[in-house]
Amino acid sequence: MSRLVTPAAAQEGWGDDEADAAPLNRDFDAERYEALPLAARRNLARVDETRIDYDLLEELVAHIDEEYGEGAVLVFLPGEGQG
Repeated sequence: MSRLVTPAAAQEGWGDDEADAAPLNRDFDAERYEALPLAARRNLARVDETRIDYDLLEELVAHIDEEYGEGAVLVFLPGEGQG
């Protein structure tokens, strides 16, 4: 059974039930992003910029590999490999 996704449901982001909570991103500046849609602002407020989401990075590189032609992808991971 397939689920019909309405335009309103497609606009919702993860964690919308916590939308009124204080931003988790300590560097989030609401004025800087005021021109963006509400869902985008909510998600930016919840991003932890101190952690690298390796799963998301892997999915992004795989998407680029599948959808685009020959070329290269350069990924900088600041702080990785230092120790």
